[in-house]
Amino acid sequence: MSPADRVRRVFFGLSAFISVLAFILIGGTMLCDQWIAGYASAGFILGTALLNAGACLGLFAVIAAIGSAVSIVFSDETPPQEQ
Repeated sequence: MSPADRVRRVFFGLSAFISVLAFILIGGTMLCDQWIAGYASAGFILGTALLNAGACLGLFAVIAAIGSAVSIVFSDETPPQEQ
């Protein structure tokens, strides 16, 4: 793999991990509080979950774009194989 491919792969993996973690930590507590308290309707809880998912998707896109921008600095040529 070329250095640019490795950088992209690391940033995409990191962005997926951070996005899922953010959804679980932020969205999970918010949704559980709404559900347990019983003050919110099912439509409101679903809307909150979709809003959180959209925010986490945006977070994924920002981190992945940073990784793509950083990978431009590196070469796309694969390093020679050592024997």
